[in-house]
Amino acid sequence: MSFIKSKEHLNNYLKKLTLENSHIVDASIIPSIDFYAELSHLGLLDVFTWAVKNNPLILHENEFFHWLKFNTLSVGTNIYYDKRYTKEFIDKMEDLKDLPGIYAFFNKDDICLYIGTSITLGERINTSFKERFVNYHMTLYLKYLLTQTRSDAFVLETVAIAKYKPAYNTTGKYDDELTINISLPDFSNPIACNLVKEIK
Repeated sequence: MSFIKSKEHLNNYLKKLTLENSHIVDASIIPSIDFYAELSHLGLLDVFTWAVKNNPLILHENEFFHWLKFNTLSVGTNIYYDKRYTKEFIDKMEDLKDLPGIYAFFNKDDICLYIGTSITLGERINTSFKERFVNYHMTLYLKYLLTQTRSDAFVLETVAIAKYKPAYNTTGKYDDELTINISLPDFSNPIACNLVKEIK
């Protein structure tokens, strides 16, 4: 049974700590981070409450996310875990974590919404999803293409953006057509990213 019972309980606990340590922590930072949401699904609420009691500086955003990353790794938690994600999506990000290539998000009608590239695909896919699609309430699908080098990935990203013209890409997308003949290999099979509640 967790010591912290709710988001309100956690916020009250943290406000009390900031008042006791006002010389080093500003109470105004509490609403800026949803500590409860970040910690509850990782099972780190109790660990955090003890840690922050001993070191209130953890409440600062940079310190908090540094602490969070260290503790998710130290307790063996999958750093790609998110309760909104499908297991297949989480497992695939783990598989791709140290590989270069391009990735793309598609909707249920197989329309490409965003294309990106990275030399560490798993981490970038995770960040990209949270930057653009965290509030996307329909099923989203990941496709990816591995490359041998970083340069290969950047070239193929440009070709893919020119071909698909994804709605969420704001750079590298033009109204004209690509006239250079560069073959774009096939993307992987689609992987469902997010869990979507059925509307009854």
